[in-house]
Amino acid sequence: MSYSTTIACQCNHFYLRQCSLCITDSDVEIPTIKDAWSPQWLLKSFDNEDDNKGAAAKMLRYRIKLMLYTLSSTRFGNYKLPCPELPPIVRPFRWLISYHVLPKGYRFTNQYQTPPWRMLLRCLLIDLPSQLASPNHLLDIKSWKQYPLGGKNKVYDYTEENPYNITCGKRVVFSKQTNGSKPVLRGDWLFVAYLWSADRSWVEHINVADLLNFAKPFCIQGWEWADTVGASADKPILFHELKTREENYEWEDYGVPLIGRSIPNSRERVSELRRLVNLHASDLL
Repeated sequence: MSYSTTIACQCNHFYLRQCSLCITDSDVEIPTIKDAWSPQWLLKSFDNEDDNKGAAAKMLRYRIKLMLYTLSSTRFGNYKLPCPELPPIVRPFRWLISYHVLPKGYRFTNQYQTPPWRMLLRCLLIDLPSQLASPNHLLDIKSWKQYPLGGKNKVYDYTEENPYNITCGKRVVFSKQTNGSKPVLRGDWLFVAYLWSADRSWVEHINVADLLNFAKPFCIQGWEWADTVGASADKPILFHELKTREENYEWEDYGVPLIGRSIPNSRERVSELRRLVNLHASDLL
């Protein structure tokens, strides 16, 4: 089934194929919408942003290889199985807030004004409702700029033609870490920033957190890995979207289809999620 056509119903809600705000069936199938307001080059998939996941998979492959080697070696002598490191905990992120960012003074819809850079900031949370509703959790999340991962962020080159005047980019991760000689990521939040530009030297040396002082998000999206009809286990579903009005840069709440759920009060639940995103998402920057 194709979901490429967007149409409007009598209540003026824009939707894909079917408006879930105007129907009573809570089990309607809602398609996953791509995070397409920013360039797609360099992006990791939603479910692979936590680097603990890749490290855990690598360690698992090593443990299996070591076990097979040890079993085969026992035929020729007594070998003690070395104790490999324990894999890091893969954090159960279930929520995502996407910030699509441009320099101040630039607008996404102005085709005659090419911005010198573009940014996508992803904020992953384990429990968005409780974290955004708790003052202590909010203070903790707002401290994310203090925890950039150490080391030099690699700058990648892009040689193909694109409409955004992009020739290079980098990915920067912000997360708390454990203490020790080999720290791993920890905590109930994770921020990942993608920066694209045509100036490689500038991208290499710019501090992404400081750059946000000279930027403004033009779109904020709320996503959830939800147990819904037609939902994918590795792709979240868009439940909310805010975009700036062109004339005055005020936030406008765009109609996004309610997520179909076979539980009571699903409308009230999604309304509360949208309220929390409206109230706190901008403040996290």
